[in-house]
Amino acid sequence: MGHTLHERKISMLETEIKIFMNKRQDLLRVTGAAALLIATLDYSKLSKETCSAVEILSNSLNKVSEENLRYALNRIKPELILN
Repeated sequence: MGHTLHERKISMLETEIKIFMNKRQDLLRVTGAAALLIATLDYSKLSKETCSAVEILSNSLNKVSEENLRYALNRIKPELILN
C-alpha cells in the first residue's frame, strides 16, 4: 500500500508541475505583450494618469531578467506574424 501512496504523490506532483508550467507560459505571454506595448507607445499622446500606469508597468518589466524577457517576447512573436 505504501507503494501506491508514493505513486499517487508522484502523480499529484506531476500534475501540479504541469499546472505551474502552463501558468508560467500564460505569464510569459502577458509579459511579452506588455513589453511590446511599452516599446511601441507614443508617450506624447498619453494622459498623465496613463503615463503613471505605464511607468509602473515599465518598472515591473525592468525587474524581469533579460533571459525571461527575451523568452516572453519570443512567446508572442508567432501571434505578431499572424496579425
